[in-house]
Amino acid sequence: MYVDTADPLAIILVVSLTGLVIATVLPVGLISYHRAASDRNVAWLAGGAIPGPHEAGVYRSYLTRHARSRLIGCLAALVVCLVAAVRWQVASAPTQYAVSVGVGPAPLAGNLLAWGLGGTVLGNLFAESYRLPRRGAVRHALLESRASRPLKAVTATAWAAGAVAVVGAASVWVLLGDTGGLPGAAFGLLVIALAEATHRAIINRPRPVSGIAVRVDSRLRRQSDAGLAWLQLAGAGLGIAMTLGNLAFSTWPPMTQVTLWIVTWTALIVAIIGIFRSGIRPPRRWPVPIPQAVDLA
Repeated sequence: MYVDTADPLAIILVVSLTGLVIATVLPVGLISYHRAASDRNVAWLAGGAIPGPHEAGVYRSYLTRHARSRLIGCLAALVVCLVAAVRWQVASAPTQYAVSVGVGPAPLAGNLLAWGLGGTVLGNLFAESYRLPRRGAVRHALLESRASRPLKAVTATAWAAGAVAVVGAASVWVLLGDTGGLPGAAFGLLVIALAEATHRAIINRPRPVSGIAVRVDSRLRRQSDAGLAWLQLAGAGLGIAMTLGNLAFSTWPPMTQVTLWIVTWTALIVAIIGIFRSGIRPPRRWPVPIPQAVDLA
């Protein structure tokens, strides 16, 4: 959406729409920020049953911190996006700025979906980059092997798709002189790299040595890595969609245009699915655990 900054009515429209969005999103964000993790989420993260109060407190604290970090990162990125979009001056129309949601020939600085995804990944990074307290100079070694990384196929697919986007955008630039796909390809690779940095922060985090703490820590690491794999896939999908959406292929053969259009929207759908699947929460059909009755007789 391009808006003429020389038109007073357009400015009023933009300010009104921005105020409406803020008035709608802010209450939802505040409610989500102050909402604690439910017993259902805690039981799912614990492996299927509601654990004891201390163990449940660890899970609940982690889920709350994770959700809040993702929310704050996403909202902060959207605010930065709106500011960048207002300040973005389009070369062909210096009195206009662009705001977009999705893919198409629009500046990356005003793409709300791209900024929201990037902010969510940064929120994940901040949530996972904490350190367990070190007490004293004595360190204990845990001889158990680390669990394998979950969803390796999803991670590998994301890296492969990101590489294809970069190679494709660079090839179009070299052969046809079209640089429109480079920002989208670079964005997708950046999101994948940020998620990978978050994974490194998880595996390098000190591990506890006691039995219950080891089990809790292992489950937290596994679910975090699973969410990161979906975020990497979302970044790759959105990168491909923005790469193809910003290429000037209107003069290409019709069948090629149709194929690229299908690939673009498929990649966008994959990105949206990846964003929703990246949240640490149970599937919708996961049953609510029923507390077991204890016979005290």
